[in-house]
Amino acid sequence: MVAGGSGRGVALRRHRPTRAADPGRGRCLRRAQRTAVVAAVIENGVTWKHAAGCGGLVFVVAYAALRLWSTRGHAMPNNSWFALGVLVLMIALVLVGGWDIRRYLQGQSTRMPTPMRARRTLVAGQACALGGSAVAAWYVAHAAVDARSLDVPSVQDAFWMAVLLAAGALGLVAAGFVVQSWCRIPDDDDQERRRRRGSGGGGALGA
Repeated sequence: MVAGGSGRGVALRRHRPTRAADPGRGRCLRRAQRTAVVAAVIENGVTWKHAAGCGGLVFVVAYAALRLWSTRGHAMPNNSWFALGVLVLMIALVLVGGWDIRRYLQGQSTRMPTPMRARRTLVAGQACALGGSAVAAWYVAHAAVDARSLDVPSVQDAFWMAVLLAAGALGLVAAGFVVQSWCRIPDDDDQERRRRRGSGGGGALGA
């Protein structure tokens, strides 16, 4: 009797269902962590350290890949004036979008942009700062590989085109940082926003 009861208890403990790991919960946790990191970058701003780190990483990878590609006898990727035109267009668009935000924050315009537009303009500026640094690093790596064969006229043309495109990408980086500074709420306005939020008032631009 006692043995049977003990055995049944062991059997129950043996067959006690274990809680299976929920893969969906892990994915949600990782997504929440990534969202928190992105939100922190958006709120705190992109710094030159972020851009330099992104550009440095891309340069190392791009230079190694292009050097290996060229030493195996393959032709280097072609650069064109079209790419420069795209960079110039992106600079113009992000500056125009940021200028409207700046005019409102400086009190030069009474038309308040929507919070969604303000947030998108800020994110666009930060993306230009990071993306421009990566593009600039790519073209700098391209120019560095071409610099080994400047005695060839065709390589000289490709070298100077890569340098020009790298300069355009750096202009995109500068435009991104400028727009980010334009979208920054002044300290006195930020304090007023916190005061209104605490008293139940309306929010501020992009909040």
